Amino acid sequence: MGSGFASWKKGFEPQGLAIHAARWVVPVDGPVLENAGVAVFENRIVEVASADELRTRYLGRFRDHGDSILCPGLVNAHCHLELSPLRWRLSPSGSFFHWVRALVRARDRIAPHEWEKAVDQATRELLRNGTVAVGDVGNLPVVPEIAKKGWPFRGIHFHEVIAPREDHSLSLPGVNVLEPASGFKKALSAHAPYSVAPSHLRAIKELDRRMGLPFSIHVAESREEILFFSRGTGPLRDFLEEKGHWPLDYPLPSTTPVRYLHSLGILDQDTLCVHCVHLGEDEKDLLAGTGAQVCLCPRSNVFLGVGKPDMSALLKRGINVALGTDSLASTDRLSIFAEMNSLAAIC
Repeated sequence: MGSGFASWKKGFEPQGLAIHAARWVVPVDGPVLENAGVAVFENRIVEVASADELRTRYLGRFRDHGDSILCPGLVNAHCHLELSPLRWRLSPSGSFFHWVRALVRARDRIAPHEWEKAVDQATRELLRNGTVAVGDVGNLPVVPEIAKKGWPFRGIHFHEVIAPREDHSLSLPGVNVLEPASGFKKALSAHAPYSVAPSHLRAIKELDRRMGLPFSIHVAESREEILFFSRGTGPLRDFLEEKGHWPLDYPLPSTTPVRYLHSLGILDQDTLCVHCVHLGEDEKDLLAGTGAQVCLCPRSNVFLGVGKPDMSALLKRGINVALGTDSLASTDRLSIFAEMNSLAAIC
C-alpha cells in the first residue's frame, strides 16, 4: 500500500474510492482469499485483504458481489478470431494434417457476410468469459478491419506469414501497419518452422525485434511435425507436395523444431512458442535458457488428438506459461477458464 493511502481511514472519504467484496478473491501473487475484497482508487488497486479489514481501513463505496470470484482480467494469448465462422464445421479425424486440409477447404468457403457476425459473437463470448487482452493471429485483414470500428480488447494482432520456400516473395508490412490501432498493436508472426523458410523467419523476427514487438509461432504441435524435421517424411511432406512447395529450396535440418529455431536466432524473451506439446528435455532447457515464452492451448490439443503439454516440467524450469484457446475451428468455446480446467484434468 502506498504511503499516500495510509491516511484513508474512517471519517475521511476520498473521491473515487470503492471497495469490491466477494466470497473469493484471487490476488495472483498470493493464496486465494475467502470473504475478501479489493480497495480501488481511480482505477488502481490500493489493497487486497479481508472485506472486514478493508471496511475498517477505508471509507468509500462498498459493493458486495456475493458468492462470486474476483480475479484479474484474463489474457487469451493465442486466438484465431478470423476462423470464428468455422465453429462446429470441423471434426477431429485422427490426423493433424487431415484436419489442416479440411480447415483450408472450409475457410475458402466462408462467405464474406459471415465473418463480421461470427467475429462479433466470438468477441462477446471472450468478454463474457472475463478476457481483457487477446493475442489474435490471422493472415487475412478481416479482424483488423473489424477492429477499426471499435475494439474492446488490448493486446496484439499477429499478422501471420506463410512462405515455405526461399524463392517466395516476402512483402513485409511497413512501419505504419505496426503502429497501435483500435486499442491493440499489430505485429508480424510466422505460422510455423515448417511453413516459413529460414531467411523469412529471420526477417520477420528482426522486424518485430526492431519495433519492440513480440513474435509468435506454432511450435512442436504434432508428431507429424517432429517426424518431418527428423526425417523429412510423413504427412507434413505430403501436404507440402500437394501445395506445390516441395522440394524445398534449402536443406532441411535433421533436428527438432525448437533446436532449429534456436539455430536461427529466433528464440528470446520476446518469442512466444505456441503449443509445445512434443518437447524433449533438452528443448525445455533450451526454452528456459533463452527466456522464450510458451503458450499452451490444451483443449485444442485434445480436440486434434496431438497429445498434451507437460506444463509441470515447463513451470519447474521457470518458463513463463500463458494460455490460449486457439480457434473455434478446434474448440467449442473461447474460455480461458475452460483451458485452466482442462490443464487441471490432464496434468
